[in-house]
Amino acid sequence: MNPTVDDLAQLGAELARWCDWDDPTARDALVDALVCDAQAALAVVDGQELAGPLGRRARAGGKVRIWSAACSSGQEPYSAAMTVLSVLPDAANLDLKILATDIDPNVVAEGRAGVYAETLLAGVPDDYRRRWTRDVAPGRVAMDDALKDIVSFKELNLIGEWPMKGRFDAIFCRNVAIYFDDATQSRLWSRFAPLLTPGGVLYIGHSERVNGPAAAELETTGVTAYRKPAPAPAGALP
Repeated sequence: MNPTVDDLAQLGAELARWCDWDDPTARDALVDALVCDAQAALAVVDGQELAGPLGRRARAGGKVRIWSAACSSGQEPYSAAMTVLSVLPDAANLDLKILATDIDPNVVAEGRAGVYAETLLAGVPDDYRRRWTRDVAPGRVAMDDALKDIVSFKELNLIGEWPMKGRFDAIFCRNVAIYFDDATQSRLWSRFAPLLTPGGVLYIGHSERVNGPAAAELETTGVTAYRKPAPAPAGALP
């Protein structure tokens, strides 16, 4: 049985009796021990979307934002950045950014460093590997600066406060909600929905489904994708 947020809160209360919670090192060590770090495969970002309306908006000076929530050590946002650069090679000169967040400061630091075991890139196309990675040691590969220019890593607890005020064209939150109880999942989806632009897409894991009020706000566009409908043009028939 997967632990719920309440289970982890109870465990945290018990451990608080033994940990010095004023010591950030002790706190971060506990978080690191409790959080399951999933090594992300190559992220599936719709290249047609980027080459089409999102690409046109970015090239016209508009803003495009992608959020990799619970990004672990960064394979997902870097993979998304490769997809972006494959269709928008001048992305660094456009108003296009990828936000990558995770609760664990250790994996956030690893993501910022952008150096991985070569085996973790097994699913990355050879062309992407040649263009945006480099070997730095036997069995170790570094992400190119072109990727780092459009990816920003931040610490964030999905159950806590979110400082972001703007909206996103795509949000990835995959294989995270399965560790939450139904009520917490519902609250999480309901917080994502208002942060999507009209036409924006939420990508979730294969074993996850959007539930609660957000299910009425988002349309399924596949097993793991939910789109926020764009408003009908003025004067359009219902």
